[in-house]
Amino acid sequence: MNEKEIIIRLEKVEGFQGLRDNDFIELARLANTVEIKKDGVLFKEGDPAHSLYIIDTGCVSVYKGGREIVQFSAGDMIGEMSLLDSGTRSATAK
Repeated sequence: MNEKEIIIRLEKVEGFQGLRDNDFIELARLANTVEIKKDGVLFKEGDPAHSLYIIDTGCVSVYKGGREIVQFSAGDMIGEMSLLDSGTRSATAK
């Protein structure tokens, strides 16, 4: 995915509304693409938390104590609290 494609996707994320063009350019430069296969794990409870994720396609379910607590889909942001507290993941996402 090239920088322009990433910017187009970032502009659609609700949490990024109101950012300036330069902000989107900087975010796109920092972005990495991660592909998770069906039933794959994005992160586990207790993992170091140092990034957020934006779902491009598909969905991600979040589990706490083995129980699904929420599901995210395309355009949703997940894991953003890690940017504020630099702690560990409080749940598992897959």
